[in-house]
Amino acid sequence: EHYERKKDLLCAALDRAGYEYAEPEGTFYVFPRTPGDEAEFVEQARRRLLLVVPGSAFGRPGHFRISFAAPESTVRLACTLLEELRA
Repeated sequence: EHYERKKDLLCAALDRAGYEYAEPEGTFYVFPRTPGDEAEFVEQARRRLLLVVPGSAFGRPGHFRISFAAPESTVRLACTLLEELRA
């Protein structure tokens, strides 16, 4: 239930911002498609102090990995930042 709530928060933010992704099943992370260049997106996130991992590190180029195994307040902040990155 604890992780489900944070997953729902993150997925709702990804939906609002228009990211493409497959809803995670049994994991604590999501692999959304990057809007544009993967490396540039990851760098823009890093500048906002949002840690995401390039999908190419997991054999999924053009995506990024973001975990929701963090405190709910951190997930909520990540949601805001992800929406800002798409604005």
